Amino acid sequence: MTLLLASPPMRRAALVSLALAALGVAGCSDESGTFDDPHVPFTFALPAKFTKESVDRLNSRGDVVAVVALDKVNAIGVRRVPATFLRTETKLRVLGDAVTSDVRPVSGAPGWALECQYTAARRATMLDACAEVARKLHHR
Repeated sequence: MTLLLASPPMRRAALVSLALAALGVAGCSDESGTFDDPHVPFTFALPAKFTKESVDRLNSRGDVVAVVALDKVNAIGVRRVPATFLRTETKLRVLGDAVTSDVRPVSGAPGWALECQYTAARRATMLDACAEVARKLHHR
């Protein structure tokens, strides 16, 4: 994931971190398929076929709070961002795959963003899932 990182090497490292995080086993969600982390001011239902994943805290540079994923490179991340953060879109390679990272601030939750990372083959599926998550956020 690439949102706050300035240099291309740091952006690549962050995207690899997201991909590695998506390979984990458990996330900050309950058993019903709902993202629910007490440190995040919103919850959401996981999109169909997405799994809850753990975050590699050593490599995420502290800004990735949670990840739900379709596979190792097609994922939705919850990130901490500056309250003034604006949408970013970056194209990079992750684990050998060309990906797009689209990061959007969460309306009504300053300092938080959803990141939609996807390959060209999964673009439509991922954009639909990310839009569904954004529409169905429940603020605490």
